[in-house]
Amino acid sequence: MGSAEAMVTARMAVDKKEEGNRVLAALGTNASKAVNQLYDYVIEEQALPFGRRAVERAAHSPAEIAAAIALVDGLVAPVAGEYRTMSLKEARLARLGIPSPSAEEPR
Repeated sequence: MGSAEAMVTARMAVDKKEEGNRVLAALGTNASKAVNQLYDYVIEEQALPFGRRAVERAAHSPAEIAAAIALVDGLVAPVAGEYRTMSLKEARLARLGIPSPSAEEPR
């Protein structure tokens, strides 16, 4: 393939773009590479890689989020050894791979 000669423009919510760019960076790529891979797939397969209709992410209200957290927190499961000494907040952050701010402070 030759050098880039055309530009594709798309419109989306700013927060979706920012979050998507963070995820793409974590995956070692960027929006241009991802769009190029999408076009390569569409050209080769004559289909979209995610079905006929893209599903828009639904916005959830604070009440829906609180209900989902309560549901998950209400599930009973054995606690893994590494989480036994953590607060609920620290465990949640650890499960998401986010360092806890209190992890830097001595206990």
